[in-house]
Amino acid sequence: MEKKQRHQAKTNCASPVFVSSEIKEPAVGNPVRIIDPQRLEKLDRIFNLTPDMLCMAGADGYLKRLNPACEDLLGFSREELLGRPFLDSIHPDDREATMAEVARQMGGSPTIRFEDRWRCHDGSYKILE
Repeated sequence: MEKKQRHQAKTNCASPVFVSSEIKEPAVGNPVRIIDPQRLEKLDRIFNLTPDMLCMAGADGYLKRLNPACEDLLGFSREELLGRPFLDSIHPDDREATMAEVARQMGGSPTIRFEDRWRCHDGSYKILE
């Protein structure tokens, strides 16, 4: 039996965290989220220093933010990863399950346990949990 290589993030954030890039109008009852600069600085440090693959995607299907571990693990440059829909990097057999997980996240449910296969620059796939 072939042993599959798995890559599990200690923070359980190997798969993208989906965030909406839209700002809602307060006039229609939707609050505008203001990010505290100190919190943003802490987020930057976490993203840049963690050895785990961390990335954030927008509702448009593109990665908005990723850390150096994404480039190291998958072998693509930052520009390559940000320049195409993230679903292009998911194994075709995993896309439906990945989109279902995206819908759950966008609905406010946390991801407890999920895995999918991401394509590497060399054409191989790595299972990410």
